[in-house]
Amino acid sequence: MTPPRRNNRPMRAVALLAALLLLCSGSGVAAPEPPPDRVYALVGKWTCSSPDKPAHTTTFVATRDGNSVDVVRHVRPATGAPYTAHDRFTYDPSGTWHVEVDAGSPRALQLTGPAWDKTKRDWAAEAHDDSGALVRLSFMAFSGTFMRTVTHQQPLGKTQSWFSDWCASGDASPAQRSCETPNVPPHTVVAAEPSTEGIPKTLRGTVNLIVSLDEDSNIESVSVASSPSAILSAAAVRAARQSTFQTMVKSCYAIPGRYLFTVKFGP
Repeated sequence: MTPPRRNNRPMRAVALLAALLLLCSGSGVAAPEPPPDRVYALVGKWTCSSPDKPAHTTTFVATRDGNSVDVVRHVRPATGAPYTAHDRFTYDPSGTWHVEVDAGSPRALQLTGPAWDKTKRDWAAEAHDDSGALVRLSFMAFSGTFMRTVTHQQPLGKTQSWFSDWCASGDASPAQRSCETPNVPPHTVVAAEPSTEGIPKTLRGTVNLIVSLDEDSNIESVSVASSPSAILSAAAVRAARQSTFQTMVKSCYAIPGRYLFTVKFGP
């Protein structure tokens, strides 16, 4: 990313360094009435592609029956014959989702997850298998798209991704969408300089902030990840809120996210 302009002032803001977590705001095709839980927003038809090379493609069709969501996944691997898989999500009054992945097959997985609050952008269900490994089904929803990933974490901590799909509502996958600039990395457009007023000249250090952006690159929140001083933290937060950012754009979709913004005080 392009660093901010340097000047002779003793303090400067440093541009966004790295994307920490891709989160979501979109909810796909909604049920006829506002769903009490975001899992119900998966209802509808989605077309998916994998980030793997060579990629596989999937048609994801979800229907709702009361408190349950049934999913049929028609998978077309990069090599080998197409196949169909089934997932079932069942909600109980305790606030728990019971999820069966690859239902009815020898490799079926029984997972549990919490309610998916509509204010949250990611969700996961998990369980330990017979070998003690942690199996996790996660969703990260973006604006009009979502990422579905199944991971298998061995007891020693090594994680292997079983399957990953990026899906868009309708008949075209995110990879099939076209626009003038399909991919844009997250970056700082204008980095505001922190004010030096009220800060002792001997006070030095680096403040790391987490800046959350929505799909329009508006600042949703700024939080302190690390700081040597509350005085420096306050000045850094003000500088971040006065700065302008661009969130990530992937395959023409703007993706809300959380990013690291660093403000250095001193030479």
